Amino acid sequence: MSSRLSFAPVAPELAIDILYVMGLAMHADGVVEAGERKALDAAARALGLGSFTMPKERPNALRLDRPESDRALLFASAVWMVVSDGHAEEKERALLMDLTLRLRIDEPTSRHLVKLARESFGIIGQEGHGRDWSVAFSMLVVAVQDPIHSEL
Repeated sequence: MSSRLSFAPVAPELAIDILYVMGLAMHADGVVEAGERKALDAAARALGLGSFTMPKERPNALRLDRPESDRALLFASAVWMVVSDGHAEEKERALLMDLTLRLRIDEPTSRHLVKLARESFGIIGQEGHGRDWSVAFSMLVVAVQDPIHSEL
């Protein structure tokens, strides 16, 4: 897979649910940072949704009948959002713990997904220089859903 990947191929419904969960993470601490807005915009572009208006409700976003890789991607996307501003506040960490329970992500998988999210975000660079954020998010999607072809 090329490191120039800038589009993460996921089903449209999953893409919207990913952005919804990322929105939950963005608002978890009550403060929306510039890095979080940039991360959400980059994810929307990577998911092929361009400029996207966040849905108010997605009651089935965390449903358990999804494949395990889709639930893992929802969690990893929330982690990616949390690390986008450089620090995880207590309320953000609490949200991530809640997501592990609601999505039935076990502890070893959770640790692995946190590592992948940090690694994919880390390729951007400290001040957002380097690789495009949408490419970094696309790389996270591939790392979670198709680890054999992942560059992380």
